[in-house]
Amino acid sequence: MYCKNCGEKINSRFCSKCGTDNGEFSNQTNEPKSNWNTISSENKINENNVSSTPDITSKPKKPVYKKWWFWVIIAVLIIGVGANLGESKENSNNDKPSTSQSSDASKDENNAQKDEAKQEESKKEEPKEDLSAVAKEYTLTAGNYTAGVDIPSGVCDVVAVSGTGNLISSNVYNGGVNEMFGIDDGTGMYNASFNGLKLPKNTTIYTNGDLVIKLTFKEVTSNFKGRTYDENAAVELSAGNYVAGTDFPAGAYKIVAVSGTGNISSSNLYQGGVNEVFGIDDGYGFYNNQFLNVELPKDTEFSVSGSVVVKLIPAKNN
Repeated sequence: MYCKNCGEKINSRFCSKCGTDNGEFSNQTNEPKSNWNTISSENKINENNVSSTPDITSKPKKPVYKKWWFWVIIAVLIIGVGANLGESKENSNNDKPSTSQSSDASKDENNAQKDEAKQEESKKEEPKEDLSAVAKEYTLTAGNYTAGVDIPSGVCDVVAVSGTGNLISSNVYNGGVNEMFGIDDGTGMYNASFNGLKLPKNTTIYTNGDLVIKLTFKEVTSNFKGRTYDENAAVELSAGNYVAGTDFPAGAYKIVAVSGTGNISSSNLYQGGVNEVFGIDDGYGFYNNQFLNVELPKDTEFSVSGSVVVKLIPAKNN
């Protein structure tokens, strides 16, 4: 008889090889049941399965987050991200103006706006000067005349009325004039008219000799103060060298000839001074007997030569 479990030939109820209880024992010598091969095959498979099953006593595998190399990778990633964020923040800060710079720019802009507002307000508050009553024609003899003080400022045409001399303005290269001027004496040396002379405020025009001119303003841009002279404070000087502020008070003067003939001059000829053949007419018309608005500031030298005696009459409203 054979074991129904493992197919071993048995001589008793229980298999000596696998211990299977085969039930009632029989001495039949029959072959194993037809399913023997299947049973044997299954047992072999079970044996293989048992042998291939992991030992349940072996150490279980660690989760990946408990591996040392996992945390090394995480640390490297964190450092890299942090570096990128820092660089991005630095670039962003570089692109933006600092708080102090923005504040300064804002203050400058506000100050500029306030200044503009003040200027606009002052323009509105200051009424435009009415110049309709200002005279348009002026006749001038030898002297210095300042626009805004002795005559208006603006644009004028000039014609010679009589005599000959020079006509020069302090803005000669900016719409001014520099001419030998007067009535033609047959030599053709003198020009009798000049159009469009520009006389901005504080521009000075100079005439000398016995020249008399007339200014006709085409455009008036300001009124003028005018000057008056104090005859009671006049100073008489004969030939000599004098210093303004030392020998006589510094200031603006009208100079007239008292007697004789000669020459008068000042060290500030081109800043409102004078240089004239001066005296009482001797019948030849060589001498000028009056010169207006001579500026003689402190320390200016003033010279008188020849037999001429002159009177310096100071302006009241210098």
